[in-house]
Amino acid sequence: MPTRPAWREPSSTAGKYSPFEPLWVGFGTCGFVLLLLPELLTNPGGQIWGSTSADSLGLVWTLWHTAWSLAHGAGLGIHTSMVLFPSGAVLFPADPLEAVLLAPLTTRLGPLVLFNIIQVAHVGLAAGAMYLLIRTLWGRRLPALALIPALAFSCVLLCTTQNGNIDVGQFYLIPLAGWAALRSTRNNRRTHSLVAGVLLGLALVANIYVGVSAMAVALSMALLGLRENGGHELAWRRVLRSLWPMMALAALISVPVLGYSGLLLTHDSSVVEKGAETVHRMRLLEGAAFFSGFFAPGVQQVPDPRGGSTAFVNAWGTGWMLLLLACFRIRRSDALDRVLWWLVLSGLALSLGPVLRVTSGAMLVHGRHVPLPYVFLDQLPPFSMLIELWRFSVVVQVGLAALAARTLADVRPALAALAGAVMLAESLLVTPGRSVWKLESMPDEPVARLLQNLPAGAILSFPIRQGDWPLYYQTQHHRPVANSPMNAGDPAIFGLVAKGCWSLPQLREAALEVGYRWLMLHSRPAMLREQPVDRVLADLEAAGLVLRQEGSLALVDLDGPEPWPDVTYRSRGQGTRDDMGQCPSGP
Repeated sequence: MPTRPAWREPSSTAGKYSPFEPLWVGFGTCGFVLLLLPELLTNPGGQIWGSTSADSLGLVWTLWHTAWSLAHGAGLGIHTSMVLFPSGAVLFPADPLEAVLLAPLTTRLGPLVLFNIIQVAHVGLAAGAMYLLIRTLWGRRLPALALIPALAFSCVLLCTTQNGNIDVGQFYLIPLAGWAALRSTRNNRRTHSLVAGVLLGLALVANIYVGVSAMAVALSMALLGLRENGGHELAWRRVLRSLWPMMALAALISVPVLGYSGLLLTHDSSVVEKGAETVHRMRLLEGAAFFSGFFAPGVQQVPDPRGGSTAFVNAWGTGWMLLLLACFRIRRSDALDRVLWWLVLSGLALSLGPVLRVTSGAMLVHGRHVPLPYVFLDQLPPFSMLIELWRFSVVVQVGLAALAARTLADVRPALAALAGAVMLAESLLVTPGRSVWKLESMPDEPVARLLQNLPAGAILSFPIRQGDWPLYYQTQHHRPVANSPMNAGDPAIFGLVAKGCWSLPQLREAALEVGYRWLMLHSRPAMLREQPVDRVLADLEAAGLVLRQEGSLALVDLDGPEPWPDVTYRSRGQGTRDDMGQCPSGP
């Protein structure tokens, strides 16, 4: 099968396409997603694409809190008393780029609807950006269309989507930065170099995983463009002269934001705290990729440090069809292919972390870990603080897709179309498969009406620890709560109800001492696993202390009538026969 070195093609014909093609690809992919998840179209405010037991609710809250802070003149990174009541905390949004730019839409549509729109848009934007990069690289429409699933329906993007991490899901910036960098060196145009710099800066501001991945892809594409123009010999002076405007502008955009957010992380009131031991332990547990996972089908539940599993899913499988197509380039590898293989290797080095793991456990040789190149990066910020290194597998996906597209450019159109269809089918059925295409119904609970026309005051949710649900309810009632994105509830009061036996007067006294005004009880079935909400609610109702009730929510005025029934309870999970009911002999 003959090959055509891309650097010998006339630059006037390489990558010619209508600027509307990537847009139509993106819109078409969004339409396809909505066909798979039609409830997002018919009831966008009653469903959520992402697990409510992972980060979805926290990111919905981030959209609301950013818009609320900007509307109230609080700005970003300012101390707020809306979380971690009564002390408050210094917060910087997890998704600063989208949360700030889309703040008007958050106010207009609501954070939940906007969250779902962003989730769908990320898949469509990834498809359009991937098409744009491949189309520009090899100048062929069909290979570019066939390789859309390599990123848009990849494990790394769809697992990120199912986990609710819209802050990380902005993978479209990665091929976009690569496209601009390629155009800047291929055509020797300063305009595209500045565009690449802006895109790299935005990627670094959006999320450090996205930014580092975009940097790796952009540098590789810039080198590939220089190869096309300069053949096999590249002088370092020429490389630096081509890259410095892009890198300087990226630094000018990102360094102030990253520096500011870094200062906030060290603030005494910051809610983020990651020690070196925590980072290392979580990397080995769920953060770094292991080698066999690149070939494994499906997705994996993230193990819980306490045993069992969590709602988070991780997977970085490349897909067998994509890997096979890329491997066809090994025998016919040329200078351009070698640049792309180096990109794949850099993605492997970033995602595998500092020690080798062939399977889920770290590989030991003579009782010692096998070090990998990341061990050198691990001495530098921000790499030393990164945990979810498997997300860097997106770099592997982009590199393999570029190689696979070059293979498809040399085959008959029918075979290229068949390969694309197989790749899409594999994405939907095998890797990652249908497990990440899940919607969760949101409870229809009128929280705002429950608190309508009542005096101001902080809210204590019961059960004390119930994930990010109190943050989600705050997007409706706009009152201070004990929770934060990194803290599941008031630690002192949780210590009271988790110690074994406790009473309602003890709970009320502890809550009033902190400064809470309202007790909100959540009696959905999922909440009954935490503390005996059903029994507490029944006793408060019998005493006439429930002020209002809407669905599974009930509101009690902590500063209301006395006395409270002196009934004692045993929280669930204490390992006794009576742990589902009341303590027989008092606290």
